[in-house]
Amino acid sequence: MVQKNDVLKMARLTKLVFLDQIIALIISIGLMITGFALEWVANPGWYIGPMFLRLWGIIFFFVSIIALIWFFVELVRYLSIELALTSFRIIGKKGVIAIDILDSQLVNIDSIKVQFTILGRILGYGSLTVITRNKDYQYRRISRPMAFQRAVNERIEIIKRDMAAGRLGTSADKNEDK
Repeated sequence: MVQKNDVLKMARLTKLVFLDQIIALIISIGLMITGFALEWVANPGWYIGPMFLRLWGIIFFFVSIIALIWFFVELVRYLSIELALTSFRIIGKKGVIAIDILDSQLVNIDSIKVQFTILGRILGYGSLTVITRNKDYQYRRISRPMAFQRAVNERIEIIKRDMAAGRLGTSADKNEDK
């Protein structure tokens, strides 16, 4: 028997959010290697001229710093987003400073909308929008959003079926005591 506080399904942010930062680091390392190669062609030998240090070193430094800052921003975002389906509720949290919390009973959820970009459809991530009676909650770059939507819809159907049969009132009261 499913208890009230059992987590049935978790929605996670896709790990592909770090792909942009990895590409930026690869580009910055490529700039550094290109700078060394151009300097080697211009000044053969082990001498590294001051123009290289000024131009390519500055470009490499700033691109690397931007990529690292971007990585830490995405890491904080990745760690701060949570979305879970329990037996009778859907619970979500996103944000660090301005926190947006979703805590709604499944019977109060009007629908869950899933959207994909072209790249998201290919790589298996998309946006989930949980539409409740009071507010819409959007979670972007969720891995496998259709599976989470399907789990929520199946659980809502089970609850509606139990409510129609009259079984939910007694079992939900028992679960509230636990």
